[in-house]
Amino acid sequence: MTLARPEKLPWVTTSLIVNIVLGALGVLMLPFVGALLNFLFGMSASSTDLSADDVAGLNFARVFTGATLWISAFLGLAWLAFEFFALKAVQQGRAWGRTAAIVIFVFALFNFPFGTIVGIFGLIGALDPEVQRYTSR
Repeated sequence: MTLARPEKLPWVTTSLIVNIVLGALGVLMLPFVGALLNFLFGMSASSTDLSADDVAGLNFARVFTGATLWISAFLGLAWLAFEFFALKAVQQGRAWGRTAAIVIFVFALFNFPFGTIVGIFGLIGALDPEVQRYTSR
């Protein structure tokens, strides 16, 4: 028996797609953030009134910031893959996909202002009884 797609299923899938697009834009912005921070650290290090210890501290901060951005990029890509697989699972009506979507939407609530709106609409759709029945396979 094949269940018809619920009326509020697009609320879930569209919200997941918007989350994926916003996350991809965030990951794509990381190289620009790194370049900006390197520029700012370089300008600060070239200041004439800094001691050698201050310059060494700025160089350490530059390396640490670069490593943090790389780790953020890999974690962001892993999160995007998780969101993509959750989207495909929801479209196929799998129960774990709806659960994963709820987790994604709860985390999206903290991304003010756009993520909050997307998270609210996604949670409304994911908690709809028809969507729950559709994804109970």
